[in-house]
Amino acid sequence: MDWKIKKELLEKYWKGETSLEEEAWLKANVSDLESETNTVEAKYLDQLNQFSDLSMDEAFEMADIVKEDVEEAKLIKVPFYKSIRKVAAAILILVSLGLGMNSVFNIQPVEEVIVEQSPEEAFEVAKQALLLISSKLNKGIDCANEFSKFNQTTEKIETRKIN
Repeated sequence: MDWKIKKELLEKYWKGETSLEEEAWLKANVSDLESETNTVEAKYLDQLNQFSDLSMDEAFEMADIVKEDVEEAKLIKVPFYKSIRKVAAAILILVSLGLGMNSVFNIQPVEEVIVEQSPEEAFEVAKQALLLISSKLNKGIDCANEFSKFNQTTEKIETRKIN
């Protein structure tokens, strides 16, 4: 077999693309491949051959390994008071989950508050609210004017740099 074909076959093997026949040929011809492979690959393929030759000894019996004098495991009952922490933790978790689910699913609808006012009182309340909004808007406009002054100043500086 040509060394290029052997090299391609090895590359296919390492990619996991070889067929069973190709793998068997590679394992059978490890000594031929030593010139195309590095020593680590050759040792690997040689070890695969050795592993495939391993088998159980004919005199092997499972009864030799398993002892007939196996003692049954003793059951030790743990007193309830020693496991009280686990029980308390479980109860605490269940109670907290129950309360959490209760608070999530029992959301009360917001009730509308209807206050009866005279038209004059309603006018005064609306007037105060509009004056408050107006004063806040005036402060916002003053801040916006400061930004416009800043923009004008930066434009003057940029035009001086260009000239």
